[in-house]
Amino acid sequence: MSYNGWTNWETWNVAMWIGNDEMLSRIMTLSAKGDWEMFKALAMQFGITKTPDGVEFESPEVNQDELRNAHAEEQEDFVEEEEGECSVLEGRRLLKTRSFYI
Repeated sequence: MSYNGWTNWETWNVAMWIGNDEMLSRIMTLSAKGDWEMFKALAMQFGITKTPDGVEFESPEVNQDELRNAHAEEQEDFVEEEEGECSVLEGRRLLKTRSFYI
């Protein structure tokens, strides 16, 4: 049985929390780069092993392949900004990337 386009409620719930919670989203997109296993390991370092609704990331009901594929697609859309010249700093090269803190 599907739920809102996802395999089931548990998978949907995890996907929605990752997509709508700033910290979880940053862990997934910036730190884990869409890698589901790395996401779980990083989240665990912050003591996060489940959604606020109680769905465990390791739950057998959570379709990890579906989540991995969904976030891998998002990662392809994320384009790193390139280096550019900065005349103010006498031609030194600065990396124009976003700086986020988790």
